[in-house]
Amino acid sequence: MTNKSIKRIYLDVCVLSRPFDDQSYLRIRLETEATNLILSRVENKEYELVVSPAHWEEISAISDIFERIDIEERLRALGSASSVNMTTTRERAEELYRLKFGVADAAHVAFAEVSKCGAATLWLFVKRRDFDEYNKVYG
Repeated sequence: MTNKSIKRIYLDVCVLSRPFDDQSYLRIRLETEATNLILSRVENKEYELVVSPAHWEEISAISDIFERIDIEERLRALGSASSVNMTTTRERAEELYRLKFGVADAAHVAFAEVSKCGAATLWLFVKRRDFDEYNKVYG
């Protein structure tokens, strides 16, 4: 059972992969620190990390085995499986795709929305152009 006082969050695979990116760029380092801070709050039970089938599908395509295993283990240890109506989620993902979201982004946003994750968590994985489209409809 979900504790209603704990904020539900959803991070896409790009966010979870940030620690494996080139840390010589300040922006990447700052985003990595933000990701680590958020994950520490998940560990401390301040947030609930929602995990969807879209995560597992995208992670399976990561070619670096160490990165893939690390992310899989992190999600297994920290995440809660989303239990959503898949028809509703698919319809929402298709609607977002028609708004010019990429396939993976549309799936992740749809799972986040249907799983009732906080809207504030969406900025972490929505590309700038997609966020602009999202705001036109929901802003």
